[in-house]
Amino acid sequence: MLVIRRANEKLKSPFLEGTVMYASGQPCPMCMAAMHSAKIDKIYFAYSYEQGQPYGLSSTDILEELKKPIEDQSIEIKHITPDGIDQHPYEMWSNQN
Repeated sequence: MLVIRRANEKLKSPFLEGTVMYASGQPCPMCMAAMHSAKIDKIYFAYSYEQGQPYGLSSTDILEELKKPIEDQSIEIKHITPDGIDQHPYEMWSNQN
């Protein structure tokens, strides 16, 4: 995540098209989401979730949890839309790019 942020700052862009990510382990769901959002083109990693499992370094349980509908996940998740907003935050973000 830090590497992505630093690359964004250096390139002055939220997007990293044409870049390659190298990782020691298979990226976790949060890192994968960040890489997809940054539009990284390729990802190479040395060790899989299965190889990390005996050491507690696997995200397979998290991936299975994320596949469930929101209401079936083990953490309570609620969608709450705020009232009284002058401009939608996604629109504000879009307008600055």
